Amino acid sequence: MEAISPSALFGYTAAVHGLLFAFGLYRMTQRAPVPAAKQEDYVPVPRTSPAIFEIDPRSGDCEDQPEPGVETG
Repeated sequence: MEAISPSALFGYTAAVHGLLFAFGLYRMTQRAPVPAAKQEDYVPVPRTSPAIFEIDPRSGDCEDQPEPGVETG
């Protein structure tokens, strides 16, 4: 900053952001979009309660997890 000037900081950050923007555009052209068939709906579930198995509709897919409301032991 002593060699150029303190105002060069703004030019430097603008150049870095411009390069990141250009790289993002480049990457978007190099990768095919994700097909809609592979995407699932977002299901918000809490991570702090064992009641998550009752809330999460995917909980029946796991064989090692008991069904909600079923006593084990």
